[in-house]
Amino acid sequence: MTARTASRLPGSAGLLACLAAVAGCGNYSNEDLDFVSAIPQTADVSVEAPRQSPIRPAAEDDALQTTTDVTRKMNASAAGLLALVDQIRSSYPTSRNGNQRIWGPAPADNNPGWQFEFTMTKAPATAIAPTRFDYSLLMIPPGAAPTGALSVLTGWFIAAAGGVGTGTGHVDLTPAAARDAGAILPGLEKLMSLGIDYNAGGWPRTLTMTIVSIPTVDPTTDAVNATYTYERNENGDGTMSFTFLKDVVPGPAGVDTLSITSHWLGAGAGRSDVAVIGGDGAGLISWTDCWDAASMTSYDSRTAVGDPSACIALP
Repeated sequence: MTARTASRLPGSAGLLACLAAVAGCGNYSNEDLDFVSAIPQTADVSVEAPRQSPIRPAAEDDALQTTTDVTRKMNASAAGLLALVDQIRSSYPTSRNGNQRIWGPAPADNNPGWQFEFTMTKAPATAIAPTRFDYSLLMIPPGAAPTGALSVLTGWFIAAAGGVGTGTGHVDLTPAAARDAGAILPGLEKLMSLGIDYNAGGWPRTLTMTIVSIPTVDPTTDAVNATYTYERNENGDGTMSFTFLKDVVPGPAGVDTLSITSHWLGAGAGRSDVAVIGGDGAGLISWTDCWDAASMTSYDSRTAVGDPSACIALP
């Protein structure tokens, strides 16, 4: 067992009360470890915010605050996804059939009459293709036949040569059908779908997250569609591109949509390049906002504060 394998096994903080009853008999086999290590864990699908001053100043840079707030939102979305799979790591498969493992069906706590089933299938490596795992989480409504199961989560993981748990993965969270059928899914009330592409175990770490919310979310605080791209190097340097809703240009259109690309150094200094792409100033306004290692604004081209030479260089 590699160190990477061990880091992906039982002991994760996430909870899955609805699958707590899924505990087959026996011990993990080496093959079981391969399956479990292909399930995404926190480090795979979450992001690290830029380093902030240990004592956060009252006048902390606005772009740094925005970037940090977005990383928190991304991690909250990832936590909702992980809550649906983490407990599987501490449960034995209910059944094993060659290159397939199944957890469940099992009663779903907090959803009387519902059942859950988690299935994983392994396609062993060939001369032209690496090992691949595909998985799905289903919810079965009360009284429904197995054919009436509703998909909640699907994903895949392609193993790299670096060891068990190293590779690239994709996961789709689609809670709407089960939620609309009456299932209680805490934290997922506004979500239509969440898609994440990630790499595990290698550098740089990369992640792309696409969120689609229900059409009735508050348009002043939540976008119906949002995409985030993130990259982090081993030394802590990072980059993230995202859209953000904020009324920065007065006018009848109301809230503006900002396109922001933030870069930061592991030591703390960073910059955001911002453009208005929706609202009153769409296509007309852009600026650069930089911060220093103490989290204070070092330059803001929109307000003419500071010196542009204080900004970190773009990679």
